[in-house]
Amino acid sequence: MNTKINANQADYDEDVIDLYELWQTIWMKRKFIFIFCSIAVVLTAIISLIMTPMYRSTTTVLPISSKPSMMGGMSDLAALAGLSMGGGDDTTKIMAVLNSRTIKEQVITEQELIKEIFEEDRPEDRNPMLWAIEEFEDMVSISSDKKTTLISISIEDENPERAMRIADSYVRSLKDILNSKSLSVSKIKRDFLEKQLVKAEKRMKKGQRRMVAFQKRTKLIDPGKQASGTFKFYSELVSKKTELEVKYQTMEAALATGSPMLKSLKRQLSIINKKISHLEGDGPERASAVPTLAGAPEKMSQYADRYRDIQISGTIYKTLVQMYEQAKLEEAREGIFIQVIDQPVVADKRFKPKRALMVLVAAFTSGFLAVFIIFFMEWINTIKEEKGLKQENPLF
Repeated sequence: MNTKINANQADYDEDVIDLYELWQTIWMKRKFIFIFCSIAVVLTAIISLIMTPMYRSTTTVLPISSKPSMMGGMSDLAALAGLSMGGGDDTTKIMAVLNSRTIKEQVITEQELIKEIFEEDRPEDRNPMLWAIEEFEDMVSISSDKKTTLISISIEDENPERAMRIADSYVRSLKDILNSKSLSVSKIKRDFLEKQLVKAEKRMKKGQRRMVAFQKRTKLIDPGKQASGTFKFYSELVSKKTELEVKYQTMEAALATGSPMLKSLKRQLSIINKKISHLEGDGPERASAVPTLAGAPEKMSQYADRYRDIQISGTIYKTLVQMYEQAKLEEAREGIFIQVIDQPVVADKRFKPKRALMVLVAAFTSGFLAVFIIFFMEWINTIKEEKGLKQENPLF
């Protein structure tokens, strides 16, 4: 029994890691570790010096919603507690716009980045804009804070002034897209009403032009009053004709046939008969401010049709104007706006490469790697010794 326990204890002692032996191994190979780390640090330092310095320009915007808060002062309390109870939806929409291809194309076009940056390395079979967008994405970094809803737009470029210009262009393009695109139901409604308003205005003006042409052709300005005048004038002519005819018949018996008085009465009757004939519509119709009795109904009907078209189109236009103004108010209440908190500035210090950090990381990483290599080779040598295959000249 004791023999078995001693055997197990011996096996356990062989498996226990001896820290002192590990330290001895590391100490014996300290020269290799030093040389390995020195080479890694020197190479990293050289690479960091060769790398092109990159500068970062950052602008920060805050989404502003004009929607009335349903929670009242609860949003302020939530903000103090580190929570967000509003603006998330607007932030999501703005982030979608900032990451869209549309805004990237607009910025690239405005700043002429294809010609200035991306044209030189573009493959011949690639579309210039699509290639520029892919390369441009590596320059842009967009992030949002869920608690404060702040959105940061960072541009990295080897030219600090150009980085600032691109960041500024990004904000301006964002404002243009928010103003031009339909990102809310109210804006879609306003765009629809605006198109309908243009159509209604064209229809109303067309009706007005038809009415003016009709009035010029027929001389009808106010058909009701003009028709009333026509009837009054006609009745006066008939009355005058009757009076002259009675007078003519009375004087015809007393005077000779060639009497100047009879001739005068006859001429007056002839003139009155022509006017009556004209008013009754006998003979060719002429444009006159006094409509004939025969043509009055048709002209009144034509006038009524044109007048009705003007009234209908005018009513539709007036209604659309009211709806359009209401839609603009609703759009203003539901609009998405941004406030620039931090304007982009020209960086006076490079953002990367961070040479000191790179060298420090290289030193630690190479140190751990060197220790791993030492233990790995020691493990290989140990296995070879156990199998009797160890060579006379070890690897280290």
